[in-house]
Amino acid sequence: MSNQDQLSIVVTAFEQWRKTRSSRNNATPKSLRKQAVLLYRHYSSSRITEALKISGGQFKQWYNDYQSLIEPIDFVQLPVTLSPQINDVEEGEVKLELSFPQGEQLKLSGKITPTLLAILIKEMRA
Repeated sequence: MSNQDQLSIVVTAFEQWRKTRSSRNNATPKSLRKQAVLLYRHYSSSRITEALKISGGQFKQWYNDYQSLIEPIDFVQLPVTLSPQINDVEEGEVKLELSFPQGEQLKLSGKITPTLLAILIKEMRA
């Protein structure tokens, strides 16, 4: 899909939302905000604001909210050592909650060994 197609799709989505919203005071849906910010990979903010008929301040706020979609956070790899004598013995109650930029969440709780955690991390990276 070309960049122009992407822009046209988002413009159409904004127009459709404007036609069907119940009030002019309705906030722009998050999905549309994200789509607008993703256009910044290929277009200037002025081109986006002009095409979508939004203010520069509005786009700047959305960009600040969703900039991680454009500029990924660096991943820091931690060393994983699997020593069964230590890792499988040292288990305890763990509560782990991860939230990802796109809205997904992962929640783990209970007795989790470091070995199990290392396996989960390995599977998530695959």
